[in-house]
Amino acid sequence: MRRFIIRRLLQSVLLLWAVMSLTWLLVATAPGGPELILAQNPKITAEQRANIRESYGLNKPLYEQYFIWMGRVATLDFGRSYTNPRPAMQVIGERIWPTMQLGFFSYVIGMLGIPLGVYAAKHRGKMSDNLIRVITVVGSCMPVWFLSLMFILIAANTIRWFPQGEGKDSVGAWFLHLMIPSALLSVGFLISFTRFVRSETLEVLNQDYVRTANAKGLEAKKVDRWHVFRNSLVPVVTLLGYFLPSLFSGAIITETIFNWPGMGRLFYQATTGRDMPVMLGITFIASVATIIGIFLADLGYGLVDPRVRYE
Repeated sequence: MRRFIIRRLLQSVLLLWAVMSLTWLLVATAPGGPELILAQNPKITAEQRANIRESYGLNKPLYEQYFIWMGRVATLDFGRSYTNPRPAMQVIGERIWPTMQLGFFSYVIGMLGIPLGVYAAKHRGKMSDNLIRVITVVGSCMPVWFLSLMFILIAANTIRWFPQGEGKDSVGAWFLHLMIPSALLSVGFLISFTRFVRSETLEVLNQDYVRTANAKGLEAKKVDRWHVFRNSLVPVVTLLGYFLPSLFSGAIITETIFNWPGMGRLFYQATTGRDMPVMLGITFIASVATIIGIFLADLGYGLVDPRVRYE
């Protein structure tokens, strides 16, 4: 177990270095930067632009910029934002908590797909199972941005059941502003969990050990708890791990549509504004969250399936 953890940690560090290096190269060689923002102001002289490039270190050779940047990243310093005269991590830090709220509630709502998938499998072929399958198929064909726009058009603008804006006036308004985008963001999680769990549960129900347990007269609840439910969770652990990064990276489309002040909307603003330090900072956080999610998923296999050995 210890060797497995050490080996995975070393692999994770190398993977993070590769991802960040490739991302930096793509962003650094792309057109844009602070001089592009300054170019929109006709009062800025060529000398001032050159001074700005020098202050950000953009006048140095590309390889030198890379090593300077890697040294700063080791101390979690991504430099100053191009559009906001503050450290990039300070700007990002103000958006982490709203994104975590959104991601946490969407995660919780999405996990309702686990009991829903088990229920559908246990009632295979019945009307409730067919209804769940139709809803998941239709839901998987509708992108989140389309559902979000339809919701805003109907529920917020036409019927006016829900307020618009950031919703900081009261607890009720905050809750509505949080739950609506969370529910829409969780649609993908909910559908994935439901379909995976239903499929795995059906496969487990046809296994010999389940038929043997039923033939021995074991109570149905115990069969479901110890043989069916536990074994059907093995692939779900993978999904739980991969969905964990959403707690931190948020959803760019959902946050932008609902004007939610999280990292997703900040990443969109940084991309359109060519704000390279903020883009790389958010990419770093999302990459770390993804690696942690995959690592926890690997550890979770051993908890739900004792046959898994960390060798």
